[in-house]
Amino acid sequence: PFLIIIIGAGSLFAANGQKIYPLDSELYEVISYLYIGQGMALPSTAGPYSADELNKMLSRINPDTLDPVSKRFYQQVYDELNRDHKAVTFSFETALEAYLHSNTKDFIHEADWVFGYAERKPLLSITLETQLNNNIYGFSEFRLSPTKYTDYDEGTGELISSYFGSQIVGSNLFFIPPGKIMDLDLSFPFRAFGAFGGDGWSVQIGRDKLSWGPGTTGNFMLDDHLRYHNMGRFTSYTKNFKYSLVTSFFPHPKQYYPDGNNLTVPGILAARERWQGQILDGLYMFLGHRLEGRLFNDKVGLAISESIMYQSEENLLDLRILNPAMFYHNYYIRANANSLLAFELDYSPIPYLNIYGQVAVAEFAMIVEPAPGTDKNA
Repeated sequence: PFLIIIIGAGSLFAANGQKIYPLDSELYEVISYLYIGQGMALPSTAGPYSADELNKMLSRINPDTLDPVSKRFYQQVYDELNRDHKAVTFSFETALEAYLHSNTKDFIHEADWVFGYAERKPLLSITLETQLNNNIYGFSEFRLSPTKYTDYDEGTGELISSYFGSQIVGSNLFFIPPGKIMDLDLSFPFRAFGAFGGDGWSVQIGRDKLSWGPGTTGNFMLDDHLRYHNMGRFTSYTKNFKYSLVTSFFPHPKQYYPDGNNLTVPGILAARERWQGQILDGLYMFLGHRLEGRLFNDKVGLAISESIMYQSEENLLDLRILNPAMFYHNYYIRANANSLLAFELDYSPIPYLNIYGQVAVAEFAMIVEPAPGTDKNA
């Protein structure tokens, strides 16, 4: 990709502590490597992150103990987090990509490609960033790019796309065959939100990617495989602890599984015809909270997360569900909710080595409860 033009407006002021850096931010990646190189447990693995939080992560590192290369990276991160910003910044990028391969038979699905949908750049990306003062931040990104899937296999019901292997030569130019103008993804913006906060806390409301955990190929409870969450997020952090509360809202299952039996794409499309005059009802939401801590002189990181998927066919929200201090497993309402518990541990025994693991618990029966598989009431 290459940058076409950047236009800025507004007066300069001090660095904005509430600027939100995305999950794939190089700043967080560098900080993580610096922690491991120092023999420290990973910084918080619940992202995204505000500039204030990244600054506090960076402050735990003593630059005098770093080698010259690490010290240079440390300084680059520090300078970026503390540089002045304009009140309003408008920019756009364009990227032209072409894909060439000879096998149009065996690699026709997105999962077959190393350079998949998530790695491909949009044809055009337009960004608006607002930083009115040190406590308020806004971001919007509009993309013009092909949609992930353009069709489905009538035999298997599997989603397919003309942009993955159906032609020897392809590109992100959706208006050039085999693409067509109707392939334009109209789900934008993919990243758009407002954020505010202060020293040691942040609130973010809008669309952004979320992730809880250190996994590089995935996490059990909350992972970045979705392009975005329509979410609200609150975080509060100190030197050794961090608390996160997240909500994320989705269409109710009856909007896309109205039949309940035929779950192929043709079955879903034929089960109910939709039109603009119909009201979309039903509530379906994720609610999770997470506590992270650092132990044993920064050698061990521990995180406990609990979440609930809550749904209501009548579009009603039981306010008891929003209790941020609740033990969600005690909401035993099988028709409306399902909970999940996850534990994470990472340990840096020596510099440059970090070991991590995750355990997730969906359901289990206590000794005094009916035994699953043998008792009809279990």
